[in-house]
Amino acid sequence: MRISNSRQVLPANSVGSWRCCLWIVLIWLGLSRSGLAEPPVPTPLGSTSPVADQTTIADTAINESSGMSFSMRDPGCVWTHNDSGDLARLFCLDVANGARTGSCELVGVDAIDWESMTSVPALETGSSNPQLIVADSGDNRHVRGHITLYRFDEPDPRNVTELGIDEYRSLNVRFPSGANVGGQNAGEAIDCEAIWFDPAEQAVVLLAKNPLPIAGVYLVPMSLWSTPSSSTAVMAKRVATLALPFVTGADRDPQNGDVWLVTYWQAFCYRRSVDDTLALQLARVPEAYSVPKWKQIEAVSVDHRSRIWITTEGTPAFLGRLTCLKSN
Repeated sequence: MRISNSRQVLPANSVGSWRCCLWIVLIWLGLSRSGLAEPPVPTPLGSTSPVADQTTIADTAINESSGMSFSMRDPGCVWTHNDSGDLARLFCLDVANGARTGSCELVGVDAIDWESMTSVPALETGSSNPQLIVADSGDNRHVRGHITLYRFDEPDPRNVTELGIDEYRSLNVRFPSGANVGGQNAGEAIDCEAIWFDPAEQAVVLLAKNPLPIAGVYLVPMSLWSTPSSSTAVMAKRVATLALPFVTGADRDPQNGDVWLVTYWQAFCYRRSVDDTLALQLARVPEAYSVPKWKQIEAVSVDHRSRIWITTEGTPAFLGRLTCLKSN
Protein backbone atom coordinates (compact mmCIF):
# COMPACT_ATOMS: atom_id res chain seq x y z
CA MET A 1 0.00 0.00 0.00
CA ARG A 2 1.30 3.46 -0.95
CA ILE A 3 1.12 6.10 1.77
CA SER A 4 0.80 9.70 0.66
CA ASN A 5 2.61 12.50 2.50
CA SER A 6 -0.10 15.00 1.64
CA ARG A 7 -2.33 16.19 4.49
CA GLN A 8 -6.03 15.53 4.18
CA VAL A 9 -8.32 18.42 5.15
CA LEU A 10 -11.64 17.40 6.67
CA PRO A 11 -14.77 19.37 5.85
CA ALA A 12 -15.87 21.79 8.55
CA ASN A 13 -19.03 19.83 9.31
CA SER A 14 -16.95 16.62 9.76
CA VAL A 15 -14.65 18.38 12.22
CA GLY A 16 -17.62 19.60 14.20
CA SER A 17 -19.15 16.13 14.32
CA TRP A 18 -15.84 14.65 15.43
CA ARG A 19 -15.50 17.25 18.20
CA CYS A 20 -19.05 16.58 19.34
CA CYS A 21 -18.37 12.84 19.59
CA LEU A 22 -15.18 13.55 21.52
CA TRP A 23 -17.05 15.71 24.03
CA ILE A 24 -19.68 13.00 24.50
CA VAL A 25 -16.98 10.42 25.21
CA LEU A 26 -15.20 12.73 27.67
CA ILE A 27 -18.44 13.55 29.49
CA TRP A 28 -19.31 9.83 29.73
CA LEU A 29 -15.86 9.04 31.11
CA GLY A 30 -16.20 11.81 33.67
CA LEU A 31 -19.57 10.50 34.78
CA SER A 32 -18.19 6.98 34.98
CA ARG A 33 -15.39 8.10 37.25
CA SER A 34 -17.84 9.99 39.44
CA GLY A 35 -20.05 6.92 39.77
CA LEU A 36 -23.04 8.49 37.93
CA ALA A 37 -22.77 6.45 34.76
CA GLU A 38 -23.82 2.82 34.84
CA PRO A 39 -21.24 0.24 33.69
CA PRO A 40 -22.12 -2.09 30.84
CA VAL A 41 -24.74 -4.57 31.96
CA PRO A 42 -23.55 -8.20 31.68
CA THR A 43 -25.78 -10.74 30.03
CA PRO A 44 -27.66 -12.54 32.81
CA LEU A 45 -27.71 -16.32 32.59
CA GLY A 46 -29.70 -16.96 35.73
CA SER A 47 -30.59 -13.77 37.61
CA THR A 48 -29.99 -10.06 37.93
CA SER A 49 -27.89 -10.68 41.05
CA PRO A 50 -24.55 -12.50 41.09
CA VAL A 51 -25.62 -14.63 44.05
CA ALA A 52 -28.75 -16.53 45.09
CA ASP A 53 -29.80 -18.70 48.02
CA GLN A 54 -27.67 -16.50 50.26
CA THR A 55 -27.60 -17.42 53.91
CA THR A 56 -25.66 -16.35 56.96
CA ILE A 57 -23.36 -18.84 58.66
CA ALA A 58 -24.73 -18.74 62.18
CA ASP A 59 -21.76 -20.31 63.94
CA THR A 60 -19.43 -17.47 64.98
CA ALA A 61 -16.59 -19.99 65.39
CA ILE A 62 -16.43 -19.95 61.58
CA ASN A 63 -14.89 -16.52 61.25
CA GLU A 64 -12.40 -17.01 58.42
CA SER A 65 -13.85 -19.59 56.06
CA SER A 66 -10.91 -20.29 53.79
CA GLY A 67 -11.64 -23.69 52.26
CA MET A 68 -14.85 -25.45 51.30
CA SER A 69 -15.88 -28.79 49.79
CA PHE A 70 -19.22 -30.52 49.38
CA SER A 71 -19.82 -33.73 51.27
CA MET A 72 -19.73 -36.96 49.29
CA ARG A 73 -21.96 -38.56 51.93
CA ASP A 74 -24.71 -35.94 52.06
CA PRO A 75 -25.19 -33.61 49.06
CA GLY A 76 -26.97 -31.07 51.27
CA CYS A 77 -23.90 -30.50 53.42
CA VAL A 78 -20.65 -28.69 52.83
CA TRP A 79 -17.42 -28.83 54.83
CA THR A 80 -15.37 -25.74 55.60
CA HIS A 81 -12.44 -24.68 57.76
CA ASN A 82 -10.94 -21.45 59.04
CA ASP A 83 -7.76 -19.74 57.91
CA SER A 84 -4.59 -19.56 60.02
CA GLY A 85 -4.91 -19.12 63.77
CA ASP A 86 -7.53 -21.79 64.37
CA LEU A 87 -7.35 -25.40 65.54
CA ALA A 88 -6.95 -28.26 63.05
CA ARG A 89 -10.71 -28.59 62.70
CA LEU A 90 -13.46 -28.66 60.12
CA PHE A 91 -17.09 -27.61 60.32
CA CYS A 92 -20.01 -29.01 58.35
CA LEU A 93 -22.88 -26.78 57.27
CA ASP A 94 -26.38 -27.33 55.93
CA VAL A 95 -26.41 -25.33 52.68
CA ALA A 96 -30.13 -24.69 53.03
CA ASN A 97 -29.78 -22.50 56.10
CA GLY A 98 -26.08 -22.20 56.99
CA ALA A 99 -26.60 -24.08 60.25
CA ARG A 100 -23.74 -26.12 61.64
CA THR A 101 -24.43 -29.86 61.47
CA GLY A 102 -21.18 -31.12 62.97
CA SER A 103 -17.44 -30.67 63.37
CA CYS A 104 -14.27 -32.71 63.65
CA GLU A 105 -10.63 -32.13 64.60
CA LEU A 106 -7.42 -33.85 63.52
CA VAL A 107 -5.80 -35.08 66.72
CA GLY A 108 -2.17 -34.08 67.20
CA VAL A 109 -2.08 -31.72 64.20
CA ASP A 110 -0.85 -28.14 64.46
CA ALA A 111 -2.67 -26.11 61.80
CA ILE A 112 -0.13 -23.59 60.51
CA ASP A 113 -2.17 -22.02 57.71
CA TRP A 114 -5.03 -24.13 56.39
CA GLU A 115 -6.12 -22.65 53.06
CA SER A 116 -8.09 -25.15 50.99
CA MET A 117 -9.70 -28.58 50.90
CA THR A 118 -11.22 -31.06 48.46
CA SER A 119 -13.37 -34.19 48.46
CA VAL A 120 -12.42 -37.52 46.91
CA PRO A 121 -15.16 -39.99 45.85
CA ALA A 122 -15.12 -43.46 47.38
CA LEU A 123 -14.38 -45.02 43.98
CA GLU A 124 -11.12 -43.06 43.84
CA THR A 125 -9.92 -43.69 47.39
CA GLY A 126 -9.28 -47.42 47.19
CA SER A 127 -11.70 -47.95 50.07
CA SER A 128 -15.43 -47.93 50.66
CA ASN A 129 -15.42 -44.39 52.05
CA PRO A 130 -15.17 -40.97 50.43
CA GLN A 131 -12.33 -38.92 51.79
CA LEU A 132 -11.37 -35.32 52.53
CA ILE A 133 -8.01 -33.72 51.83
CA VAL A 134 -7.06 -30.53 53.65
CA ALA A 135 -4.15 -28.36 52.54
CA ASP A 136 -2.00 -26.64 55.15
CA SER A 137 -0.48 -24.62 52.33
CA GLY A 138 -0.61 -20.91 53.12
CA ASP A 139 2.72 -19.11 52.87
CA ASN A 140 2.23 -15.37 52.44
CA ARG A 141 5.84 -14.66 53.41
CA HIS A 142 7.27 -17.42 51.19
CA VAL A 143 9.37 -18.96 53.95
CA ARG A 144 8.05 -22.51 54.29
CA GLY A 145 10.26 -25.40 53.22
CA HIS A 146 7.19 -27.50 52.42
CA ILE A 147 3.42 -27.59 52.77
CA THR A 148 1.38 -30.49 54.16
CA LEU A 149 -1.70 -32.32 52.85
CA TYR A 150 -3.89 -34.30 55.26
CA ARG A 151 -6.10 -37.12 53.97
CA PHE A 152 -8.77 -38.99 55.96
CA ASP A 153 -12.18 -40.67 55.66
CA GLU A 154 -15.07 -38.24 55.61
CA PRO A 155 -17.10 -38.40 58.85
CA ASP A 156 -20.89 -38.48 58.86
CA PRO A 157 -21.66 -34.78 58.24
CA ARG A 158 -24.86 -34.85 60.31
CA ASN A 159 -23.74 -37.09 63.13
CA VAL A 160 -20.47 -35.67 64.42
CA THR A 161 -19.99 -33.34 67.35
CA GLU A 162 -16.41 -32.25 67.92
CA LEU A 163 -15.23 -35.65 66.72
CA GLY A 164 -11.53 -36.33 67.18
CA ILE A 165 -9.93 -37.95 64.12
CA ASP A 166 -6.70 -39.80 64.78
CA GLU A 167 -6.65 -41.92 61.61
CA TYR A 168 -5.26 -39.74 58.85
CA ARG A 169 -2.27 -39.64 56.54
CA SER A 170 -0.07 -36.63 55.96
CA LEU A 171 2.04 -35.83 52.93
CA ASN A 172 4.67 -33.08 52.88
CA VAL A 173 4.99 -31.40 49.50
CA ARG A 174 7.60 -29.11 47.97
CA PHE A 175 7.29 -26.99 44.85
CA PRO A 176 9.94 -27.17 42.11
CA SER A 177 12.04 -24.20 41.05
CA GLY A 178 14.51 -23.60 38.25
CA ALA A 179 17.48 -23.79 40.61
CA ASN A 180 19.41 -26.93 41.44
CA VAL A 181 21.62 -27.50 44.47
CA GLY A 182 23.86 -30.57 44.63
CA GLY A 183 22.12 -32.07 41.61
CA GLN A 184 18.66 -31.74 43.18
CA ASN A 185 15.89 -29.24 42.68
CA ALA A 186 16.27 -26.53 45.32
CA GLY A 187 12.53 -26.04 45.60
CA GLU A 188 10.54 -22.84 45.89
CA ALA A 189 8.35 -21.40 48.64
CA ILE A 190 4.89 -20.80 47.20
CA ASP A 191 1.64 -19.54 48.70
CA CYS A 192 -1.10 -21.99 47.70
CA GLU A 193 -4.74 -21.28 48.54
CA ALA A 194 -6.57 -23.47 46.02
CA ILE A 195 -6.65 -27.23 45.51
CA TRP A 196 -8.95 -29.77 43.89
CA PHE A 197 -8.97 -33.48 43.10
CA ASP A 198 -8.75 -34.44 39.43
CA PRO A 199 -9.87 -38.04 38.75
CA ALA A 200 -8.55 -38.02 35.18
CA GLU A 201 -5.08 -37.10 36.41
CA GLN A 202 -5.45 -39.22 39.56
CA ALA A 203 -3.88 -36.35 41.43
CA VAL A 204 -4.47 -33.46 43.77
CA VAL A 205 -4.07 -30.20 41.87
CA LEU A 206 -2.47 -27.26 43.68
CA LEU A 207 -2.67 -23.70 42.38
CA ALA A 208 -0.30 -20.94 43.44
CA LYS A 209 -1.61 -17.58 44.61
CA ASN A 210 0.42 -14.80 43.04
CA PRO A 211 -0.11 -11.01 43.00
CA LEU A 212 1.05 -11.17 39.38
CA PRO A 213 -0.93 -13.04 36.70
CA ILE A 214 1.51 -15.96 36.84
CA ALA A 215 -0.18 -18.76 38.77
CA GLY A 216 1.62 -22.09 38.66
CA VAL A 217 -0.44 -25.29 38.51
CA TYR A 218 1.04 -28.37 40.20
CA LEU A 219 0.12 -32.05 40.48
CA VAL A 220 0.58 -34.37 43.45
CA PRO A 221 -0.28 -37.93 42.31
CA MET A 222 -2.56 -39.95 44.57
CA SER A 223 -0.12 -42.85 44.24
CA LEU A 224 2.24 -40.99 46.58
CA TRP A 225 -0.20 -41.68 49.40
CA SER A 226 0.36 -45.43 49.11
CA THR A 227 3.47 -45.20 51.27
CA PRO A 228 3.24 -44.59 55.03
CA SER A 229 3.36 -40.99 56.26
CA SER A 230 6.89 -39.63 56.28
CA SER A 231 8.57 -36.35 57.09
CA THR A 232 10.38 -36.54 53.74
CA ALA A 233 8.74 -34.13 51.30
CA VAL A 234 7.73 -35.18 47.79
CA MET A 235 8.14 -32.84 44.83
CA ALA A 236 5.02 -31.59 43.05
CA LYS A 237 5.05 -31.45 39.26
CA ARG A 238 4.33 -28.18 37.50
CA VAL A 239 2.02 -28.73 34.52
CA ALA A 240 0.63 -25.31 33.60
CA THR A 241 0.62 -21.58 34.29
CA LEU A 242 -2.52 -19.45 34.49
CA ALA A 243 -2.64 -15.74 33.71
CA LEU A 244 -4.68 -14.98 36.83
CA PRO A 245 -3.61 -13.10 39.97
CA PHE A 246 -4.79 -13.69 43.54
CA VAL A 247 -6.55 -17.03 43.08
CA THR A 248 -8.06 -17.84 46.49
CA GLY A 249 -10.13 -20.96 45.84
CA ALA A 250 -10.84 -23.70 43.32
CA ASP A 251 -12.97 -26.76 42.67
CA ARG A 252 -13.82 -29.20 39.90
CA ASP A 253 -17.38 -29.86 38.77
CA PRO A 254 -18.02 -33.54 39.62
CA GLN A 255 -20.44 -33.88 36.71
CA ASN A 256 -18.66 -32.38 33.72
CA GLY A 257 -15.08 -31.71 34.84
CA ASP A 258 -15.20 -27.92 34.52
CA VAL A 259 -12.71 -26.17 36.80
CA TRP A 260 -13.92 -23.17 38.79
CA LEU A 261 -11.61 -20.61 40.37
CA VAL A 262 -12.32 -17.55 42.50
CA THR A 263 -10.34 -14.42 43.20
CA TYR A 264 -11.35 -11.55 45.46
CA TRP A 265 -13.22 -9.94 42.56
CA GLN A 266 -14.38 -12.56 40.05
CA ALA A 267 -15.06 -16.22 39.38
CA PHE A 268 -13.58 -18.04 36.39
CA CYS A 269 -14.55 -21.26 34.66
CA TYR A 270 -12.27 -23.41 32.52
CA ARG A 271 -14.60 -25.58 30.48
CA ARG A 272 -13.61 -29.18 29.84
CA SER A 273 -14.01 -31.00 26.54
CA VAL A 274 -14.00 -34.75 26.10
CA ASP A 275 -10.51 -36.29 26.29
CA ASP A 276 -8.96 -33.05 27.56
CA THR A 277 -5.82 -33.28 29.60
CA LEU A 278 -5.69 -30.85 32.49
CA ALA A 279 -2.98 -28.83 30.77
CA LEU A 280 -5.08 -28.51 27.61
CA GLN A 281 -8.17 -27.55 29.57
CA LEU A 282 -6.35 -24.83 31.49
CA ALA A 283 -4.73 -23.50 28.32
CA ARG A 284 -8.10 -22.18 27.14
CA VAL A 285 -9.38 -18.69 27.87
CA PRO A 286 -11.66 -18.95 30.92
CA GLU A 287 -15.15 -17.55 31.18
CA ALA A 288 -15.41 -14.74 33.74
CA TYR A 289 -18.36 -14.33 36.10
CA SER A 290 -19.42 -11.73 38.63
CA VAL A 291 -19.32 -12.35 42.37
CA PRO A 292 -21.08 -10.42 45.14
CA LYS A 293 -19.25 -7.64 46.94
CA TRP A 294 -18.46 -9.73 49.98
CA LYS A 295 -15.43 -9.40 52.19
CA GLN A 296 -12.58 -11.66 51.01
CA ILE A 297 -14.10 -14.49 49.02
CA GLU A 298 -11.65 -17.32 49.62
CA ALA A 299 -13.56 -20.54 49.00
CA VAL A 300 -15.62 -22.11 46.21
CA SER A 301 -17.20 -25.53 45.82
CA VAL A 302 -19.37 -27.16 43.14
CA ASP A 303 -22.25 -29.38 44.26
CA HIS A 304 -23.55 -32.58 42.64
CA ARG A 305 -25.93 -30.52 40.49
CA SER A 306 -23.13 -28.37 39.02
CA ARG A 307 -24.10 -25.34 41.10
CA ILE A 308 -21.28 -23.11 42.28
CA TRP A 309 -21.19 -22.01 45.91
CA ILE A 310 -18.93 -19.48 47.60
CA THR A 311 -18.29 -18.30 51.11
CA THR A 312 -16.45 -15.43 52.71
CA GLU A 313 -14.18 -14.60 55.60
CA GLY A 314 -15.28 -12.44 58.52
CA THR A 315 -18.31 -12.46 60.80
CA PRO A 316 -21.03 -12.70 59.94
CA ALA A 317 -19.88 -15.00 57.15
CA PHE A 318 -22.08 -15.64 54.13
CA LEU A 319 -22.76 -18.70 52.01
CA GLY A 320 -24.40 -18.40 48.63
CA ARG A 321 -24.81 -19.82 45.13
CA LEU A 322 -23.48 -18.01 42.09
CA THR A 323 -26.08 -17.23 39.44
CA CYS A 324 -23.35 -17.09 36.80
CA LEU A 325 -23.68 -13.55 35.53
CA LYS A 326 -21.21 -12.95 32.76
CA SER A 327 -18.50 -10.51 33.83
CA ASN A 328 -16.76 -8.01 31.57
